[in-house]
Order: sequence, then C-alpha cells, then structure tokens
Amino acid sequence: MTRFTLTLLAGALAGQSAADEPSDAEAFLAKVDAVTRGDWTEGRRRVVMKGTLAMPAMEHAGTFTEVYDGAERVKFTISYPGLGETTMGTTGEMSWSTDPAVGITIREGDEQGAVRRMFAVGARSAGAELYEAIETMLPVEYDGRPHFELTMRPAHGQVEGWTVDAETKTLSRLSTALPDPNGGELPMAFLYRDYRVVDGVLYPFEKVQVVGAYEITFQYRTIVHLPSLGDADLAPPADVLEAWKNPDARAPVASDEMHVREFAEQHVASVRMKVDMTEIARSLAIMLPEVMTHLTRTGVVPAGAPFSRYHSIEGTTVDLEAGIPVATPIQDAGRVKASTLPGGKTAVAWHVGGYHELPTTYAALGAWIEAQKLEKRAPYWEIYWTDPGLEPDMSNWRTEVLWPVK
Repeated sequence: MTRFTLTLLAGALAGQSAADEPSDAEAFLAKVDAVTRGDWTEGRRRVVMKGTLAMPAMEHAGTFTEVYDGAERVKFTISYPGLGETTMGTTGEMSWSTDPAVGITIREGDEQGAVRRMFAVGARSAGAELYEAIETMLPVEYDGRPHFELTMRPAHGQVEGWTVDAETKTLSRLSTALPDPNGGELPMAFLYRDYRVVDGVLYPFEKVQVVGAYEITFQYRTIVHLPSLGDADLAPPADVLEAWKNPDARAPVASDEMHVREFAEQHVASVRMKVDMTEIARSLAIMLPEVMTHLTRTGVVPAGAPFSRYHSIEGTTVDLEAGIPVATPIQDAGRVKASTLPGGKTAVAWHVGGYHELPTTYAALGAWIEAQKLEKRAPYWEIYWTDPGLEPDMSNWRTEVLWPVK
C-alpha cells in the first residue's frame, strides 16, 4: 500500500470503550490482517478448497473446487446439475471466466483489478497490499453486531467496501463490482461466515455471493494446505488459452457499432406460439422457464443465452419463438421443440437499456442494412445477455439484435 488517508472516523460504537477504538485506519487493518492470516507463511500459499453450493430455486446442490498458489495463480471450478461446468481464475498475466451459456471472458491489465482482489481475499493476502487508501471508516451495526465499515480505494477501478467485525476483526462483507462478460460491471457482495482455523490460518467456511436478487451459498467442506501443486491443478482450460490468443473466440461484448458477422446454424430448444403484441413480455416469462425446465429435467446443458425470434407480425399478432441454444437437437416434449437459428451472414446491433426501447434499435439496424445495400433474408431475433435478476438496473441490460442478410 502506498498511502492511507482517513477522511472520516466517527465516534465509538455503543458499548465499545475508547480504548478499543482503532487510532487510525492503517492500524485497524493491520489488526484485521494479523487475525485473518494468523500463522500464514509461504508454506501456506498452496491451498485446495472443496465444498458444495446452493442456488435459489435449484433442487440439487452443486460442487466446487478452489485452488490457490497464493493470489498469483488461481483456478475455480464449479459444477452444477443442469448448468454444466464453469471455471474462473488467473495466471497473473490474464484472468478468465467460462460459462456454457455466456462463453469465455478474458481480462488483462488493469481490467483484472476487482477479480484479482477477490482471489487475493480468498488466498488470505494482506488487505494492506490490495488498496492504495482507506477513504472512510465508520462504525455500523451489521448482522446484530458492532462493525466498522471501510471504504477502500484501489490503485485502479471503483472503491470497494469492507465491513469488519469490531470485536473479532474478521471480514463479514466485501462489496465490489466484477466485470460483466458483455461489457460494464456487475455490482455484488460476498458475505463471509463460520470462521475456523486451518493450520494456524483463519478461513470462512461459508461464503454467500449476492448478485442482484440472487444468493449463491458456498459451504466449504475441506480446506487443505499442500506442499506443491501441479500445472494441471492451475492451468486454464484449452479453450480459454485459445480465446486468449483469439478475441473472436470470446463472449461478445456490447458495441455501439453495427456490423455483419458470419454465424453457424445453432440448435435450440424452443416454444413457438402466436401472441398479442401487448402480451410479449408476459409470454416470454412463461415460455423461457418452460424451456429451461425441460432442459434441466433431461440433463441438457444450455449452449448460449436465451433468445426470442419474431417470425411474423400480422396486425397486433406476433408469431413468437423463444428458447435456449443447445449443442445437439433435443427430444421434443410438449410445447418444447427442437429448432434452429439460421447460420450465414447476419447484421448485428447491440441494445443497452430496457426492453421497451428495443424498437428504436431495430429501426436503426433496419436503416443501416438498407444503407449498406444489404437485403434482409429471414426473421430477426434477439439474445438476452443480461439476467434482470442479477442486474436490476435496466439501463445496464444488454441485448444483441440479429437480422440475417444477403
């Protein structure tokens, strides 16, 4: 840490004596680091953590493994029934994440900041090494106990919040914003509970990731320090290494520029029905969960983000298809059918904002297609890259609009 500034230190918490108050922010954070790290040495830098995770409305628990070689090389692997396997980690040079539905995200340079700090907290790095300044420190009550809330400023990126138990000196909450795969940042918080000592080092055995309306609970079953780790334990997946070399292999990122891209035909599972224009939003809220339920029951992992396609509009009636990409054709079941999205040359535009404003983007893309002297050859569709449950601010919703052309 290059410097600490303390712009505000409020009075003592109720019931806390003046002798217990930290004289300054730097001294308080040093106490937090001392308690958290305990007997941490270089011999404790290699750690493997395993456990289970639970998500809202999901019937079965998933499993996860976190592997650390300090905070410099990290690899997380998460397997969840019906959702496939996701990974994230860092090599030091770059940080990555994978998701069967979203694709591969690569961050380099200063873009890694918040992700690397999240890894560093898990690896028990000293907090004093992660931030350039503590801007404020306020006494608060959190979870029924006295805490201090610290506003931490990193060398690059947005400020983050630490909520620290005033008595135990343990971190209870980290408020941050991690990169959204399709652009921008996604606010979230990590809650830490059930601290236990492992080989002289203090670890939380429960971590809750709060993203929008969702809470993902990680229960740690084993935390083991190892004398060594193999490259396979920490190496990024092969497709991540390919995406590091080839940006075209990464998840699409929202852009202001309209363009033409070549697509391969995509298998999908979908429901198709005719609805009134005024019922589109309500219909999608029924159709998409119906498709996802079928995929989960049959063990089919999504291969892309949800979409809706507008085959035709007659008066106020829309021939609407909505579904989820899959790797291979599904078996039909009820209204859920195997279908495809067309391959070939396709005009692409990004819409950032609420769905009610999408007609403006469609009109702009249609005008751009005509200006490029292209001809529309098939019905258009839209891909929903933002889950409103994760990002409640509709001004940050990212939707990709696609119109086949020739």
